[in-house]
Amino acid sequence: FPPSTALFPKAKVVEEYLQAYAEKFQLRKHIRFSARVTSIRRSNGPWLIKVQGVEEELQYGRLIVANGHYSVPKYPSVLGLDSWRASGLVTHSLWYRTPKRVGPKVLVVGGGYSGQDIADEMSTVCDLLIHSVSQSTLASHDNIEVRGRLLRLSDLEEDSSRTAYFDDGSSISGIDHIFLATGYLLSFPFLKDV
Repeated sequence: FPPSTALFPKAKVVEEYLQAYAEKFQLRKHIRFSARVTSIRRSNGPWLIKVQGVEEELQYGRLIVANGHYSVPKYPSVLGLDSWRASGLVTHSLWYRTPKRVGPKVLVVGGGYSGQDIADEMSTVCDLLIHSVSQSTLASHDNIEVRGRLLRLSDLEEDSSRTAYFDDGSSISGIDHIFLATGYLLSFPFLKDV
């Protein structure tokens, strides 16, 4: 990346870099786009790779797995969360793209970079944003209220108050939507035969 690139570049910057790299080194002729790998195994020598829609196994001398790990969301073990997810009131950061109004009171869970970015962006389209973080130096400001770790949520099937309870002993009711910036699970299902 050029020296002026941010430490955590936006997806568009990374995409432009990869496009330029592939162009400069004429790599496009070696790339098969939109090819879903269904299995990888190793025979005494080469890597044998099955690609969806391709009859024969492909053979390669070397294998690099660079698919990232941002594809299977990690959901925290929070009592009541399942009823909120079933009601469509939870969005994991995997699916967050741009701020849009989902109600006047929004809860963002997670104090990492994604959580901070989502909290800042969503605060521009809601009246009150509650940011649940564990052991953080973040402070409440403007319409962002920082709370401790989320302990539990009211079960929507039994209680319509839409309340979140935090480890600092506080609670807040009337939450319209929750964004979870709680990380990802490592998942490489195509490597099970290796």
